Amino acid sequence: MSMCLPQLFSGKGSIISFHTTPFKKTTSAELLPNFRYPSFYFVNLYKIFINDKEIPLNPSLWNFEKDMMGGVIVDTGTTFTRFPQDLYIEFRYVFKQEVRDIPLDYPTGAFDTCYIADPSGPEPKFPFVKLYFGRQDKNNLLLLAQDRVMVHNRGKYCLAFMGWHRSVAIIGSNQLQGVGLTFDTSANTLSFDLDACD
Repeated sequence: MSMCLPQLFSGKGSIISFHTTPFKKTTSAELLPNFRYPSFYFVNLYKIFINDKEIPLNPSLWNFEKDMMGGVIVDTGTTFTRFPQDLYIEFRYVFKQEVRDIPLDYPTGAFDTCYIADPSGPEPKFPFVKLYFGRQDKNNLLLLAQDRVMVHNRGKYCLAFMGWHRSVAIIGSNQLQGVGLTFDTSANTLSFDLDACD
């Protein structure tokens, strides 16, 4: 099965197809079996970077815990990516360090890290988020930038990642907008084609 979620304000519909894919398989993750939760797509997230700074990961995010808890799920029905709270705190700390010359603003709703910029000025540039699957290799890299990292409204930009008090991480649809996804359950792979449906 393959699918594509359009950019939030593109005005385009989503794409879904079965038995074939229109997308290039430029980046691939391995689908990991989890007998406790067989209906979820677990992937082998290996490393996270913000720009060139690595965020330390607990091995349970790719090896599972003894009770098969932990791991990383790709879920297009979850809007924003969620990390276990300890990972999110480190992620947020490094992200703030990497933001240059954009003032912080008050939190909004569920978003705890927000910035303010002149809506009539140039678009501010925020750090890249790099997700590596399986190993640190360009063929296993999903590069997230701007709208996949931040949500914005009238000059206010908020980090589109959240923490929660669970051991599992979820990669959500905001981070996958515009990405062609190919779920190949026979080969146990999930492939990403960046900007495939823009």
